[in-house]
Amino acid sequence: MIAFCGRAPCATSLWLYEQKLAELSKQELLDQKVAFRETLYVDGDWIKKGWKKKFENLLGREISKKEWKKM
Repeated sequence: MIAFCGRAPCATSLWLYEQKLAELSKQELLDQKVAFRETLYVDGDWIKKGWKKKFENLLGREISKKEWKKM
């Protein structure tokens, strides 16, 4: 992805572009009228909270912060 001037776009520009695409994707998912039983996480929030809860349910116990950082 090199612009016409020969320089690659800065990280902030790419991040803003990805955020706009994510918002459109989220709206497309919501327009499909799919019954979600759980919260729909679009950004990195799911990685922080969703996977931890899933692992805790599989293990049957809470995972400490120290343990979670090692995973």
